[in-house]
Amino acid sequence: AFWTENNGNGRISDGVYFWDDPADGNYASSDYATCNGSGCTASNSSITPNGSIASGQGFWVVANSNTNLVFNNSMRNSSNSQFFKSQNQPDFTQVWVSLKNDSGFYNQTLISFLDQASMGYDPTYDAHKEEANEFIAFGSLIDTSAYAIQGVNPVYPGSDKIINLYVRSEVAGEHSIQLDQSNLADDLEVFLVDLLTGDDVLISEQNSAYSFSTSQPINSKDRFQLRFTKQDITLSDDDDEDDDFNIYDFRIVGEGMDMMRIDKGDGGGDSDNPVFFDNVVIYNIQGIAVYTNNNQADAYIIATSDFSPGTYVVSITFNDGTIKAKSTVIKK
Repeated sequence: AFWTENNGNGRISDGVYFWDDPADGNYASSDYATCNGSGCTASNSSITPNGSIASGQGFWVVANSNTNLVFNNSMRNSSNSQFFKSQNQPDFTQVWVSLKNDSGFYNQTLISFLDQASMGYDPTYDAHKEEANEFIAFGSLIDTSAYAIQGVNPVYPGSDKIINLYVRSEVAGEHSIQLDQSNLADDLEVFLVDLLTGDDVLISEQNSAYSFSTSQPINSKDRFQLRFTKQDITLSDDDDEDDDFNIYDFRIVGEGMDMMRIDKGDGGGDSDNPVFFDNVVIYNIQGIAVYTNNNQADAYIIATSDFSPGTYVVSITFNDGTIKAKSTVIKK
């Protein structure tokens, strides 16, 4: 609420910055956890802020002019235990990626995918990287400027999005870049691209990271990239309607619940080669996955009351690996 009020009225930009000490004795490695309209990112403690400012918590902001900021009672909530990640996740895709070295220094950056964001600078969703840590810094780039948080527009199925990275480490040795956590990113593949070596490594799988070694300190804005990609979706042809699956929309009378049923068409196989669903993913018109079910089934019943009216793509993976997709329109 504090950010929305003061950023929305042009008083501040970039983000809200919290000094974040890991209490491990490395007092010289002070750095800042950061929050803005795209979300929050951790610093030395590796703990992501929950977006609320605790009572007595110190912070600083980037003021757009010599002006007063607004604080009022409507901004208060009961979730102000700072530096603990909220259980209430936003409804857009977020990816947290970090750089660490074998000396124990750590830095994290956040990439958020929002309809309102662009690939350029957005004061509500992009927060500049403030480098208080003398040993390590990690962020994304817009042109040549480094950011702790960057909001960009969504990745659409069948497309890639490239984000250039800023990497600085004053300590030579072994380093790794990894995906720490994500939100609503089940259908998103994340790769680390090393333009020096030509490596293009998937880091969105569990326990995956890209490791590299340096014989001297590194300060680079042109070596590393994040590449985000989504698998293309091909809609079923009308001639194949009987061979894939059916979609039915219905309402539970008396409870006001909108539902969707997905079941097999005539392609049910036989007793020797049964056909069933491995998973279902529903995408909105922006290409964002709004529903995922990875349970094997002969049919899915999905509550759609919270879906906005509009066109959606239903992608089904069958047990033989075949992927089929159909579009459907949800009306209210």
